[in-house]
Amino acid sequence: MVEREALLARFAALDARIGIIRLSLGAAFLIVAWLCFGPAGIVISPGPGTPADAGASLSENDRTEAMLDSASSQRDGVLAALDRIEAGRYGKCVDCGHDIPEGRLEVQPAACRCVGCQGKHARRRR
Repeated sequence: MVEREALLARFAALDARIGIIRLSLGAAFLIVAWLCFGPAGIVISPGPGTPADAGASLSENDRTEAMLDSASSQRDGVLAALDRIEAGRYGKCVDCGHDIPEGRLEVQPAACRCVGCQGKHARRRR
């Protein structure tokens, strides 16, 4: 089944991406800790540029965490789609039960709702 193979490939790619993002988070944390506390863990007085460097690292950390959240959410969607394939419900909207258009599944293989129900779902979450 083509959809299952595509979802498994996407799942593997997301797993790899999540691993890389987690490594980035760890590296960003170490940089901020070193900038704030020095290599020996002792609080150091900020030198020229240090606060900006620490702030830039924190901002990068925020972006990295957002990427991790997004990749994790996409990974969860792929796992749910694989479960729907196994249960014979793939391609059916989880809300209304109608078929999800083929074009939508080609663009978003993990889609669990038809376009109409997805719009309603998005509005409720705001």
